[in-house]
Amino acid sequence: SSSNFFIPYSEIREVIIRKGVESVVTNMLGSMITANFLTIKTSRKTYDYRLPVSKNGTFEQIHYWLSVVVPAKVFAH
Repeated sequence: SSSNFFIPYSEIREVIIRKGVESVVTNMLGSMITANFLTIKTSRKTYDYRLPVSKNGTFEQIHYWLSVVVPAKVFAH
């Protein structure tokens, strides 16, 4: 089985990146995980991803580069 996956640029309708905090409960102890969330919407499907914070740059840097390379409107929330 292949782990390769792609979404053709021509199918991308909208990209949304947002800052967020998730709470995760493990063994009765809760922890907060800060993450950036990326949503890619096509005409057929919506894809949701969680991006680690600061690993690929700041939120603003990620938003900037997505705006440069993705041929669709990139919204920041």
